[in-house]
Order: sequence, then structure tokens, then C-alpha cells
Amino acid sequence: MSGAIAVLVHAQLDFWHTAQPESFGGMVTIFALLALGQSPWADDTAAAPDRRALLRWVLSGALFGVAGLLKPPLAGGGAVVAIALAGLAFSESRSWKAAIRPVIAVAIGGALPIVLCLLWFLVRGALGDLYQVLFVFTPHYTKLSWEGETLHGMAWWGFSEWFISYSSVTTVGLLLMLALQPSPREQRGALVIGAIIAVHLVGVIMQGKFFPYHYGATWPLTALLAGLGFHRVSLRLSRLGAAGAIGFIACFGAVALCRTATKDTKLSYRDRCLLRIELFTTSPRDQRAIDELATVADVNAGSNRAVAAALKARVPPGRAIYIWGFEPVIYDQADRDPATRYIYNVAQRGAWAREEARSVLMRDLGQSPPAAIVVEHRDVMPVVTGDAIDSADTLPSFPALRDLLAARYERAETIEDLDIYIER
Repeated sequence: MSGAIAVLVHAQLDFWHTAQPESFGGMVTIFALLALGQSPWADDTAAAPDRRALLRWVLSGALFGVAGLLKPPLAGGGAVVAIALAGLAFSESRSWKAAIRPVIAVAIGGALPIVLCLLWFLVRGALGDLYQVLFVFTPHYTKLSWEGETLHGMAWWGFSEWFISYSSVTTVGLLLMLALQPSPREQRGALVIGAIIAVHLVGVIMQGKFFPYHYGATWPLTALLAGLGFHRVSLRLSRLGAAGAIGFIACFGAVALCRTATKDTKLSYRDRCLLRIELFTTSPRDQRAIDELATVADVNAGSNRAVAAALKARVPPGRAIYIWGFEPVIYDQADRDPATRYIYNVAQRGAWAREEARSVLMRDLGQSPPAAIVVEHRDVMPVVTGDAIDSADTLPSFPALRDLLAARYERAETIEDLDIYIER
């Protein structure tokens, strides 16, 4: 039941809000819980662990560490599990030594992937860059969303978004779980999962953007609790035999239709599903209609595909390109490498980081001159860049890139919002 709910919500988030770090981190979190064993809260392994229990704790911690590399707040789930195991061990043994074992094991496991990642950055000579991203760029980026806001207001926004603004299935399932009360054995696990969800929500609130995909890691956990609520209902209705099964399916279907997690698209989730079925069961396929399904806000999948085709035709294999904008998918579709480490230009547009980031960008472009530069219009994202200016309009304030374009490139064509400049 929980698996079905998790898949349903993920599918409803559609293309824009899936395949994000949170999407992968959420499932890594599920695997981290699975690594603890079938019922870690219902046996005495926390008080008297054997080697297998210790290895399970280390493995679980390592998976939480991997989740934290995908999105730092997700590592907090490991702290929740360690505290829960420690509390269970202490309640059974009254020994602080027994209580500290799972904490140390989970901490060692959690540190392993993080240390390996830091070593990789050290070997690559990029620890300074990592520091700049985590402790210089990110705090200012986060601060944008907190201007004029209050802590309790942001906290309510984050909680209410998660609880009622997405799938009606998760909302009703959570309410059913609370109303029908898990058994004592289930309560421990439900509390642990609820605490991990709380840690996730704190991370979302701290970031302050409230993009739909920011909740992506939390839906599998939410589905575990919602699934328990629906399971309770199914058990009660099963006493009615076939009539109970039909009633359950009808009620679940009715709940699912109330609200979906699909955001930012012109068509509803149901209509998008019907259109996909139609497109992929007819021949020849209508590429324009398929691209329409991948078009949202200022992103036009059709124009991206056209720009990629133009670059592929004009730029020799092995030569790099650069996109001054927010469309990194073009690199992949054109099968051409980026000329710089930056796959989009938020760093060069944010007031708090632009000077240093622009200097690094121009150094990169000098070392690997691009055969083509694409300049984007209308990619205005105040919540990300801190202003209402698009990429093209920032060029006058970036004379180094502006002069490079004027001296070495000429505009070959414009496709929708994208100007293609080719090396002279």
C-alpha cells in the first residue's frame, strides 16, 4: 500500500520535479531504514547487539550519509535512527554503554561516504570551491527567501504545504493512521519515521524556496505512514468479503481524485496521462506534442531540441559550447561538452557571488574557448538570482563576456528565447 502511494505521488510530480537529488535521497533513506533489519524496534538487538546488528547500523548510517551528500538535511535521518536505537537500548538495559553503541556505529557509517567525498575534493584540489558553495554561496542564496518572513510563518508554510497541498491520498492516509492508531509495536517505527519527516521539513523550511521537488525525499516516508492508515481501513473492510474489497477500492479511488501532486503544468495529471497514452500508442509519434508535455514556465522543450540540433550541425565533434542561461539540457541533447564548470549561470547572476564566479567563468572560457555561445532571454528567477533580470539583460553589466561575444562571435540565428552565437 505504501509503495503504491509513493509511486503515485512521484508520478504526479511529473518531469519537472522528479530526477532531483531529493527523488534519489528519499529512496536511499528507505534503504537505510531497511538496512536496520525487519523489526529493529521490536527486538532486543539494540541492548545486546551481535556483529550483524553492528554491521546493519553501520550500513544504515552509510546510506544516510549518501542521502546527505545528495541533500545535506537528509543526513539528519541517521541522527534520528541513532537516538531511537540508543533510547531503546537504554530502556532495555539501563546501560549507557549499550546506548552509545548504536550511536557510534551509525555515526561511523554516516561519516564514511562524507569523508570519501571530501577526500575526492581534496585530491582534485577543489576543497576551496566546496567551501565557497556550502558556506558562502548557499547561505546568501537561502537568505533571499527569508527577507521579510518570520520563522513561525515559514514553518507553517512548510508544514501545510507538505500536509495538505499535494496528494489527497497522503493527507487522508495520515489522518486515518492517527484516527485508527497504530499498534504499540508499530508506534515506535511510526514515531521514528515521523521524526525523520520532521527533520526533512526543517531542511525544506530552512531553504525557504518550497519548490515541489524539495519535498521529494519526504514522500516515500510519508507514504509509509499513509499506507498504514489505509491498511487499517482495508483490514476492517476485509471482514465484509468481496463487498469490502470493492468498497475499499472505490473509496481509495475517490480520495485519489480529490487532489494530485502535479504542479506548474497546463493540463491536469489525468489529462497528461491520457495524452501520453495517446502519443505513445499512435504512429508516427508527434514530437511537438511530446515536447509540449516537457514544457513548463520559461522552459520550451521544443526550442531546446531545435537549438541542440543547430549546435550539433554547426559545432564540430570535440569542440565545447557554452550556454549563458538556465538550459543545461542542451549540452546533453547537442552531445557537446560545456566549456566551463558552470552548467548554468546562477552564480554569475547572484549579487553576492557574481564577481568571483564571473572571473572563474572567464578563466574557464579562456582555457577552453567554446565554438558556440547560446544566450537566453526571459529566464527571470528572482527567488534564485535575487533580481528580475534575465540572462541577456545581464550582459551589459558583464563586460568581459559581452566583449568576448562582440569580438569573437557572430549571431547565427535565434530560436524562440535563445540566441545562437557562432565563433567567427
